Amino acid sequence: MKKTTSKPEDREPARQKSAGSDVETAGLSPLEIEAQRMESLGAMTGGVVHKFNNMLMGMLGYTELIRQDLDENSEVDLLMGELEDTARRAAALTAQLLAYSGRRPPRSRFFDVSSLVGEMRPLLEAVLPRGVSLCVDLEKDPGVCEGDTRQITQVLVNLVTRSGDALGGGGEVHVKTGVADLSETDPVLFGGELDHDRVYVFLEVCDDGPESGDVEASGGLRLQVVQAIVRAHGGAIRVAGREKPGATVTALFPIVPDGVGKVHDPTG
Repeated sequence: MKKTTSKPEDREPARQKSAGSDVETAGLSPLEIEAQRMESLGAMTGGVVHKFNNMLMGMLGYTELIRQDLDENSEVDLLMGELEDTARRAAALTAQLLAYSGRRPPRSRFFDVSSLVGEMRPLLEAVLPRGVSLCVDLEKDPGVCEGDTRQITQVLVNLVTRSGDALGGGGEVHVKTGVADLSETDPVLFGGELDHDRVYVFLEVCDDGPESGDVEASGGLRLQVVQAIVRAHGGAIRVAGREKPGATVTALFPIVPDGVGKVHDPTG
């Protein structure tokens, strides 16, 4: 068998191609590079989740058909009921992932921040590292806001992920909602100007762990994305350090006065 060897000049085009790729990305900011990576990752994830969701629909269909031939409340019927409930919960989770990955068109709708956090809780717990727990304190009916719920979900996931990464091996990430007190002036405020004649809802995410340099860098990119989304929704973000290790990031969204009774499914 004839052996072939690769000469340096034969490998040169490959090196040139690689160098060209470096040149293509050299002009991009870290945020743009991260945005491209997240866009491709979101597209891939959305495709996988879409296929998985189709399989779940098949499972639910067959489960319902089987239960039609079973005696109601029999042992097998009860077990199939448990299977059906589990599949429905999994389908609800995939619906959230499909919304987050952008597989659904963006739409402006009325939403309740507290309800959104409650609906997204399984997904938020899934993105946290092992040993990090999620604690929520949600005010009931804090007010109705208007915007793209997929983007608001992205704000929530980015903030929780940032805090989870900061904690590393263990700790707690706290998510809190309520009506904002605009008299608070000590935290650093980013984003658009707040209208003190309006009422705002706050979405607060905090942790109690020190951050490494790498986490701080990635967390900074996430905060830039959060700031852009919140500003587009007429709000702003507060970033406050605390005396003990950790950080608190608060997103403020304006309440829509006539939005009561118009809230849709936050993941739809």
